[in-house]
Amino acid sequence: MQGPNRLLLAAGLVTWAMAGVPTLSHGPAEQATWIFPLWCVAFLTFGIAFCAMVFEVAGGRWHVQLLALESLAALGCIALGSGGAVGFTGILLAVVGGQLPFVLSLRTATLWVLLQSLVLALLFAWGGDGHWLTIGGYAGFQLFALGAGHVARRESDARRELAATHAELVATQALLAESARERERLRISRELHDSAGHHLTALSLQLELAKNAEGEQAKAAVVKARAIAGDLLGEVRDTVRALRETRQVELEPALQALAQAASGLKVTIRVDPELQLDSDTAHALFRCAQEAVTNALRHSSAQHLTLDLCEVDGAAVLTVKDDGRGAAELRPGSGLSGLRERLEILGGEIQLETSPGRGFRLVASVPGGST
Repeated sequence: MQGPNRLLLAAGLVTWAMAGVPTLSHGPAEQATWIFPLWCVAFLTFGIAFCAMVFEVAGGRWHVQLLALESLAALGCIALGSGGAVGFTGILLAVVGGQLPFVLSLRTATLWVLLQSLVLALLFAWGGDGHWLTIGGYAGFQLFALGAGHVARRESDARRELAATHAELVATQALLAESARERERLRISRELHDSAGHHLTALSLQLELAKNAEGEQAKAAVVKARAIAGDLLGEVRDTVRALRETRQVELEPALQALAQAASGLKVTIRVDPELQLDSDTAHALFRCAQEAVTNALRHSSAQHLTLDLCEVDGAAVLTVKDDGRGAAELRPGSGLSGLRERLEILGGEIQLETSPGRGFRLVASVPGGST
């Protein structure tokens, strides 16, 4: 399931409540008053298991078990039903069918529905009821709910995939913009060095020759001009050096753009305002943030994610944490493996943590990455 869906919760609870009205209104049958409490237990069990599924109380670890509990509870209500209530509690099986595509493959979910329908038919036959049209009707309801759930799951997956792709596109645009600025800085530095530097050097040489000419006044003027030219040449070289060596990059605007593109995911960003990064470090940390956001959109069913960028003991540290389903075992894909290699080139490292129901945490650090 993709997090607490209010519409699904409301529809399921209304269906559950309406299915129980006939039995609750009839009360216990006179010939078997002990059955009614058991029916109530099964009925309440279904409602509790359904809410646990929708709210992912178990963090996604027990979805199949909860669905099995719902099925058993629904079939128990049917088996224990009295006063004509069997036909109404059968609708609970359709509620189960609508949830199956969010947990199982379409083939497995279809087999599950067919098995539920078979048990329903056996219960009707065991009770001596020959309502085959009713059985067929509820089998059809289950298949319809299964199909609707499958379409909803595909639409949800497509929407999250689109959001992840959009976030990647925005990230790429931000990196391209930074790369363009970097290329422009290098172009200016080359122009200053090749053009102005060359001409000023030539001027200095010519003035050196003129200094040896006759006339004290001319010599004094030439000496002064040479000093000015030398100062100017030094300033040009300092500018070139600054353009090459001081390449501070502000990462927060790019992170904000990435967060805004992550549709369906609430992203909180905290960046140390005093932190300045060189371009290589900024690029690597931005890639880490991008990978974490897209993974949260595609795989974790997270609703909220935090990005925290600060300086710790002279190192630039990015911490990313989401509230997704997590996993019992961490299996880094090519994206995370590539991030590890990228950071190792800069002398940094990456730490990955996850566990069922506790989301995913990424910590990337680059020593000396702040300027």
